[in-house]
Parts: sequence; C-alpha cells; structure tokens
Amino acid sequence: MSLQTMAEDEAMRERFVFPELSCYVLPYFLVHVGCVSFSLSLSVALRLLNW
Repeated sequence: MSLQTMAEDEAMRERFVFPELSCYVLPYFLVHVGCVSFSLSLSVALRLLNW
C-alpha cells in the first residue's frame, strides 16, 4: 500500500467518522446542558421559596 492511498484512506475515514461522532455526541451534550440548566433553575427556585 503506497503512502498516497494510505493518506486518501485516512481522509475518507475522518470524513465518515466526524459526522457520526457529532451525531452521537451532540444529543448527549444537549441533554447534559439541559440537565445542568434545569438543576440550576431548580436550586434557584428552591432558594427563592425558602426566603
């Protein structure tokens, strides 16, 4: 296998891996951000209720 075909294969693999990776990571990231913001707003609401 020559260096050129190896480089092309690597470029193809990166092109396929990155959209797949973002498809998996993005929902988890959004859920994590949603949970963090929800818990923050919940703690703020509880603090306001305790006043």
